[in-house]
Amino acid sequence: MGESSYNLWWEEEVNQKFPIFKKYLESARRVYAIFWITYLIISPENLSLFIKTLPYTITHYTISFTVSLLEHKSPAKKFWFPVLYVEYCQIALWVYSLSFCSSHPILFEMLGSLLMGYFELPFIKSKLLTNLILIKHVILWHYYKYFSGNYNDSECMIGHAVGFLHILAYNYILHQTAQAAHEKYLYRKGKEKAENQLEVIISAFPDGFFVISEDNTIEYANIKMLNLLACSQHELPQILSSIIFCPGKKYSNLSQNESLAHHMHAMFDLEFNFEIMLGISISSNINLEWKGSKILWESKPALLITARNANSIIQLERTIAEDKFKTVLLRTVSHELRTPLNAISLLTEELIQEPSTSEICRDKLSMISVSTRLLLTLVSDLLDFSRMLAGVFSVQKSWFSLQEVVKGACDLIHIQAKKKNIALVMRVDPSLPRIVYSDPLRLSQVLLNLLSNALKFTMSGFIEIICLLDRKNYLKIIVQDSGIGIDKASIVHLFDEFYTSSLQAINPQGCGLGLPISNKIVKELGNSHIEVESAKGKGSAFSFSVSIFEENQSLDAHLSDTENNTCEEINFLQLNTSTTNISNPQVLIVDDNDMNRAIVSSLLSHNKINILEACTGKQAINMIIQQDRSKNPFKVIIMDGEMPELDGWETTKIIVDLKRTGEIKSMPNIIGYTAYSSDEDIKQCIQCGMKECLTKPCTSEALISTILKYL
Repeated sequence: MGESSYNLWWEEEVNQKFPIFKKYLESARRVYAIFWITYLIISPENLSLFIKTLPYTITHYTISFTVSLLEHKSPAKKFWFPVLYVEYCQIALWVYSLSFCSSHPILFEMLGSLLMGYFELPFIKSKLLTNLILIKHVILWHYYKYFSGNYNDSECMIGHAVGFLHILAYNYILHQTAQAAHEKYLYRKGKEKAENQLEVIISAFPDGFFVISEDNTIEYANIKMLNLLACSQHELPQILSSIIFCPGKKYSNLSQNESLAHHMHAMFDLEFNFEIMLGISISSNINLEWKGSKILWESKPALLITARNANSIIQLERTIAEDKFKTVLLRTVSHELRTPLNAISLLTEELIQEPSTSEICRDKLSMISVSTRLLLTLVSDLLDFSRMLAGVFSVQKSWFSLQEVVKGACDLIHIQAKKKNIALVMRVDPSLPRIVYSDPLRLSQVLLNLLSNALKFTMSGFIEIICLLDRKNYLKIIVQDSGIGIDKASIVHLFDEFYTSSLQAINPQGCGLGLPISNKIVKELGNSHIEVESAKGKGSAFSFSVSIFEENQSLDAHLSDTENNTCEEINFLQLNTSTTNISNPQVLIVDDNDMNRAIVSSLLSHNKINILEACTGKQAINMIIQQDRSKNPFKVIIMDGEMPELDGWETTKIIVDLKRTGEIKSMPNIIGYTAYSSDEDIKQCIQCGMKECLTKPCTSEALISTILKYL
């Protein structure tokens, strides 16, 4: 055996034998006292012999008392007490043998051997020391005559033979005993290790289980099972008898009854180790899924019943069903919305081209057309999202004019850019071919999304779209602006679906699908993704690269399409529509959406109401202070809810504080005009200081009547 395992075994044997040694000392003390009392009563004349052995008796009691004091000490303290005690007893026995049986002290020698074998040698770790003690014992009993001069050859030869046989026999027995004890030790340790491992596995087992016999006795139940049912083991049979499967959740055909107990009783007729699903029940607001199998437990038939928390399973089933319903709903709704939107778009374009249409009507129809196409983009986002959920999203590549697609996307937003006095510039690298191979509809969708986002968050300055050829001969498009910018913490979540925690600072409008879907389209078109560079207050730049050639084709095949070598630049000139020179303005329209401002302005102008416009909360506050100081304050403010930088609710609170602190003399009547329609949103409008709240879209009659009420 190895040294380390031998040490463990030897210390364990010592710890086991020491209590036996202690018990022996206590018994020997009583026997010794009884012996001498009886001996003195029978033979009072031997009192001198008792006095002669009294020192040994006192020493015996002293050692016994010392051992009892140290019984709780470390095992090392237990080794030398038995050795000293037995050595002392050997000397005492040798002295007694000289007195009582000097011719042949065989009886005392046998007693000495027993003392060594049971109470001394097992405590000695070294085999060398064990054999030295044995040799000393032989010399003590067989060779003392050499020292006294009283010996004969025959007796000495017998003593030699007995002594050496004694040593050989003890070593053989010691070896066999040690081997058996070590094997027993290994078996016991292996059993303890297996039991500990099994206990760890059972305690960590995620499901509850119990074993029940035919007489309804719970043979075993793990802690998880008792925790699931919130009961103790002796209460378990009563709890099981009351468990009923949920409607439609009984999977077993063993019984028509919905009770778990009836199905368990019928399971004893099944074959052994055949697992069967029983069903799902509800207990203490927890859905439990039950399984069972027939097993042998201590040579008797029994049932192994398992239960696990099925709440997550039911929730998963519900989520899958909801996802399927959501996919079908999104696909159906988006399809049904596209049909009327398509009709509106076509009719609007037809009216714009009609010669009899006046310029005023043509401008309004252009706004309708742009709004329709933007709404169509949102509907397309919903349809694409439903396709992503269904796993059928794809792109359709073909040859098309790159400039037409990019210019078409710019045309959709340049009217709003003009209204905000923002320069919109398109730059095209001359090395790019005129005709490229990609998906024109998807590419236009990505461009329109990026340009719309840039327009929302750029209050002044420019929006620029750059098309160039990168080192891999991919089309690289960059959309950059001089807007409010994005902080680093928000950039990480820009492409998360329905991300809303920072919508007020990044994207106060939309459904949170535009950028995720655009990123998915870019990956499909060029195995890349949209990259973002931005800083708070310093504008943003969105860029991506897409493949523009068929497989195994290169740029050389298309260079002939390039007509010049100068960078083509298209400037969409801004149109200043400021109305700051209007005298005696009565209403201020605050909305970041240019279409919304234009529509409300048109309605109020027809009713002879003087208006001014502001596209941000900060701009509105400055205009309110300016008009109040000129003693021509606004009477009514139409306030949008969601706006970049400073939303309508915060803007209203600031205006209320301006009146409270005396910075403005007259408090305007603020009317909320938001697309949010829940009770909480309306309550928020009233709490921040608004007089009323109108929900988009509302009828022109409702809007005009509400404004006139405060004018």
